[in-house]
Amino acid sequence: MQRLHGSTTLANGLRLRLRLPHRFDAEPLRGLLEHAGLTPDDRLVARTLRFDPRDRVAVVATTLVASSEQIVGLGAIDHSGEEPDLLVADERAAPGVGAVLEEALRTHTIRIRRLR
Repeated sequence: MQRLHGSTTLANGLRLRLRLPHRFDAEPLRGLLEHAGLTPDDRLVARTLRFDPRDRVAVVATTLVASSEQIVGLGAIDHSGEEPDLLVADERAAPGVGAVLEEALRTHTIRIRRLR
């Protein structure tokens, strides 16, 4: 069970860190979206960076590349949903990151529902 905060090791040995996004992630998120072939819409980036944690959660996956943190995945889910409504993963840079994000988001949502 993967938590939204913390780190895990992927099958290839790459260390992956999950954390909540912050405002300085705007440009790296745009880059990730472009890399995935999506248009980096300002509304999408803003919705990812600013959300009401009572209704929704977003998380980024990062890894160290040349001693610099690089965002390799992004996911978001509404607490009322069953599946993430946003999941972007750079599987070439971090194979397995999509599955880790998806599991962390689902687990978090299940936990939130039990508390309500």
